[in-house]
Amino acid sequence: MQMFASPQGLRGEIINLAATCGLDRPCFTKMLDYTIKLFETQGLGKEYYGYHNITHELEVTYVTLIVLKWKSIVNSIKEDDFKYLYAAALFHDFDPQKSVDKPHEDNVIKFLTSDTSLGQLFKDANLDINIIMVLILRTTYPWRGELKEHAEEQIAKCFDSSPITKDSPEMRDYYMRLGWLLSVIDRVGGYSLGDFAKAMDMAKKNAHALAWHPSFIVKRSVAYFEDLLNIESEMCETVLHALPKDMRKNFMDAVTGFLNLRQQEIKIHSDYLYENLRLVPKIEAMRSRLDKDFQAGLFEIYNELPTPLQINRENFIKTVEDTKTILNTLRVGSSDGPIIGYSKGGP
Repeated sequence: MQMFASPQGLRGEIINLAATCGLDRPCFTKMLDYTIKLFETQGLGKEYYGYHNITHELEVTYVTLIVLKWKSIVNSIKEDDFKYLYAAALFHDFDPQKSVDKPHEDNVIKFLTSDTSLGQLFKDANLDINIIMVLILRTTYPWRGELKEHAEEQIAKCFDSSPITKDSPEMRDYYMRLGWLLSVIDRVGGYSLGDFAKAMDMAKKNAHALAWHPSFIVKRSVAYFEDLLNIESEMCETVLHALPKDMRKNFMDAVTGFLNLRQQEIKIHSDYLYENLRLVPKIEAMRSRLDKDFQAGLFEIYNELPTPLQINRENFIKTVEDTKTILNTLRVGSSDGPIIGYSKGGP
């Protein structure tokens, strides 16, 4: 379950929240609608099977506005800078030329500086594009190694070009912290807006886009959360404390959910290594294949596949029932044990 079923639902909430943050001028709604239009016309709308689609962009914007309403945040961020975080959140992942799901920040910046319609919207909102670019560049992940060095070089150029930061080390530090805030919101936001089923769906989409083997989904998700909670604990705690209790609970449920799954994976791997786990293949007879409970269990495993790989989904049960199909299941313990996998082939 997730809090918002569609981009339009998020749009309405963002408009309402933006107004409470002082962002109620028409240019800010136009900016929001332009973002939605850009993503949908580039094939990055709700139907796009990837982590970085319009839903993610709007979720980050929504959570950013939620965070900005927290008293301690309001006291440390100038109200005039709310609009910078809003604009940066809306466009931080828009890369129309991307060849893989994960956007390249260089392409995002190139688009921001070349799109005339967006330039006019920034002008109407009295926004310095250099500050927006700094915030977006600071969302580079992971923030280390060559990626960090390259981003810092570009950030320095943006600071030098902005009259706000050109001669002010204090303002540079201030906007770097705002960028760090946005970076953490970017990685916390979606996980705070639904239950563990939504969190797993996000992880699967990310894994599919990055061509990870399914066996790495849980392991790398745990590492992802450990980075947030340990290496970036200061800013992560700031963001979590700014969220309503139910959103904070959703995020922590996602963390504990993946940790529990990882413990189960380690236990299974241990049992397998010490030969305490017996895996039994079985060619299934038609009697079993016509059983509705058997079909439901098999279909549940099928549903674990990423959506683009669920080929001929509507005929799945028919192929199981087809007498020309050979169905081989993998069971635990014995030939009557729980099914944990299958392969099938036929006409």
